[in-house]
Amino acid sequence: MNHFRIGLLLTLTSIFNLVLAQSDSVKKSDFELRAFVDAYYGFDFDKPANGFRQYFLYNHNRHNQFNVNLAFLQMNMDHDRYRARLGIQGGTYVSDNYSSEPPALRYFSEASVGVKLLKKKELWLDAGIFPSHIGFETAISTDNLNLTRSLVAESSPYYLAGAKLNYAFKKKWELELIACNGWQRIHSINGNNLISLGSRMTYTANKFKLNWSTFVGTDSPDVSRRMRYFSNLYTKHQIGKKMELILNWDQGAEQKSKGSDEYNFWVGLAGVFRYSFTDQFKLGGRVEFYQDFDRILIPTFGPEGFKTAGYSLNLDYNVTPGVQVRLEGRLLDFRNPIYFIPGFTEKRGLNAFVCASIAADLRYKFK
Repeated sequence: MNHFRIGLLLTLTSIFNLVLAQSDSVKKSDFELRAFVDAYYGFDFDKPANGFRQYFLYNHNRHNQFNVNLAFLQMNMDHDRYRARLGIQGGTYVSDNYSSEPPALRYFSEASVGVKLLKKKELWLDAGIFPSHIGFETAISTDNLNLTRSLVAESSPYYLAGAKLNYAFKKKWELELIACNGWQRIHSINGNNLISLGSRMTYTANKFKLNWSTFVGTDSPDVSRRMRYFSNLYTKHQIGKKMELILNWDQGAEQKSKGSDEYNFWVGLAGVFRYSFTDQFKLGGRVEFYQDFDRILIPTFGPEGFKTAGYSLNLDYNVTPGVQVRLEGRLLDFRNPIYFIPGFTEKRGLNAFVCASIAADLRYKFK
C-alpha cells in the first residue's frame, strides 16, 4: 500500500471518529432490510451451443435456461450523521461481471460507510464498495425502464471501490467527487498505483433531470499506463403523467500507448422510453448505437471493430408494489459482423433475443 492510500485511510478514520463523537445520541438509527431476486428465462435465436450469449453482455446472459440474474440481501442503516450499507449478492450477473475480482470480494453488492461532515449541510463522505456514479441504469432491473441493460450500461462501470464526497444544495443540485481503485475495480489491477478520479453533477427540477458524470484514470499497470478519459451525459424527462424519456450520450478516449498524444475513441448513444397505460401495465422501448472500432472496451474476435445498433420493446406488469413481471424482445444489428463467441467461425450480422423475468424488490424497515 503506497503512502497516498495510507494517508487517505488515516484521514477517513479520523473524520469518522470525529463525527461519531459529535453525533446526537438521542437520534436512533433506522434499519432497513432489502431483499431482491430477479429470476429469468432467455432464448437467443442464434442458439449458442454453450448456453452463453454475447460475451459483452453481463445481464440476462444465458440461453434456453431458467436462471437468476441477480439476487441480494442488503442491510441499510441511516442516521442523521452517519450511514452504512452491507449487501451480499449472487446470480449470473455476478459470475459474469465480477469474474476478475478476488473471490472474497466479488459477492459484495455494497459495503460502505458514510459520515455527514457538517451538521446543517448535506455534505457526506462515503467509503467502501458502492454503485457507480455513471449512467442511467443500475444492476437492479426494477430500477430501470427496460428489462435488459443497454450497451452503454454494459460497457461502463456498475460498481466502484473507493471514497466519494457528495454535496446536495438548493434542492436541485447535487455534486459528487470520487477517488477509486479504477474502472469497475474492487481490487486494483496488479502493478497499478494510480488512483482514478470521477465526478458527477446532477440538476433536477420538476419533471426534468440532467446528469453529467466523468472518469479519469487507467485500467492498465504503471509500466504500460494508458490514460482513460470518459464522459456520460443523460437527460430524463417526464412528459405528462404517462410518458418517461431518457436520452444518453457516452464518449470515451484512451491513449494508444503510454505517454502518447494519440487516442482511441468510442461512443455510445441510447434513447429509452416508457409509457404507462395504467399503474400496473407499462410499455418500454430502447433505440441504441455503440461504436468501439479500436476494441478498447468490447473485444471482437476477428479483424473488424465493434459497431452495433440495438432495438428493444418490453411489456411490464406490476403485480404489487415491488413485484414485477416483464417480457422483452431485443434485436442487435452488428454493422460490422463479428465472431460473437470466441472460437466460432461463423460471423453474425443480426442477433434476436427474448427474455421473461419475475423480479421482487422487498423492503422492511425496523424502527
